[in-house]
Amino acid sequence: MATTLEQYRIYLEQDKHECNLLLNRINTLLTSQTLFVATVSFLYSSLQKELVTQKVAVTAVTAVSAIALLTVMLALMAILLGSRILRHWHRQGEKLIDSDANGDLVGCHLAPRRHLPDKTHTWSIDVFGVSLPAVFVVFWVLAICWVQGWLG
Repeated sequence: MATTLEQYRIYLEQDKHECNLLLNRINTLLTSQTLFVATVSFLYSSLQKELVTQKVAVTAVTAVSAIALLTVMLALMAILLGSRILRHWHRQGEKLIDSDANGDLVGCHLAPRRHLPDKTHTWSIDVFGVSLPAVFVVFWVLAICWVQGWLG
């Protein structure tokens, strides 16, 4: 059986791995959405300069917005899943702390009795990671409604 310190190293590797996966998902979301916004801006600018017809611009903006919305929804699912897995690893960390009868983890990332997940982590991963896609969902729904003339 692995010692408490070996279990801690395994836990730490998994925690870092899951954090990196989650942050990569958020980074990919931001990058993709930036490209989609730039594309829609270009299409709108082309319409203003009369380089394309209104029908072409409306169709293109609607299509790009729909693809962007789908991308956000997929990213949101992946981010929610990543947050859930990360929370699972934090519960494993709590169990590891509880099993540390010899005090081997004193001075480590988990000790002394760090509450997992801490409030800073909750704000940085859960709130930011989940609210960011939600903002893009609203943005793209409004973009589709606006370009289709449904907003009045």
